[in-house]
Amino acid sequence: MPEQQNAHSGLEIVGEMADLAVGLGMIVMTLFPFALPALALTAPLALLLLAPVLVGAVLAVPLLMLRSWRRSHARAPSTGRLAGDGETAIPRPPASDPAEASLGVRTRLTSV
Repeated sequence: MPEQQNAHSGLEIVGEMADLAVGLGMIVMTLFPFALPALALTAPLALLLLAPVLVGAVLAVPLLMLRSWRRSHARAPSTGRLAGDGETAIPRPPASDPAEASLGVRTRLTSV
């Protein structure tokens, strides 16, 4: 049985691509007159669907900014107090062991 060659030359590939480009161009040119009326008909529908989203975005941005502003002003100044409860934070004593200081945890129990 003779072996069949499946290798195509570069010239055959370029010729086939040119034929495909011509066919695609013919399809595009025949459908082009329908493109503008289709856009004109779908644009109002798209605006109707996007209107609630746009209104929501316009209303949400100031509300989110106000919420952020309130949260930033509700915090107490950096005096060690927590906002609203009137208690002062108790500072943690420095660690005597360097390993404790690097880990940020206490490794042994101490009596107070």
